[in-house]
Amino acid sequence: MNKIPIFVINLKRDSAKKQQIQTMLNKLNLEFNLFEAVDGAALSEGKIATIYDKSNPRLKRQLSNGELGCAFSHLHIYQKMID
Repeated sequence: MNKIPIFVINLKRDSAKKQQIQTMLNKLNLEFNLFEAVDGAALSEGKIATIYDKSNPRLKRQLSNGELGCAFSHLHIYQKMID
């Protein structure tokens, strides 16, 4: 078996993509962990404010809710790795 953990992040609404990656990894006989992605479209302003400062002058533009959902999803995986 593989020694490096494989983490798969997938939006709940993207079931076809989830099935595709599961099939591929199973064919390769690789163990993996599935995690439901944070849907940026469903993020509240309060949740966004916990990790993102929209007034940060270093940023050249505002991040989209999709980008923020992606960031939250990866932060959850990083926390699982630490735990």
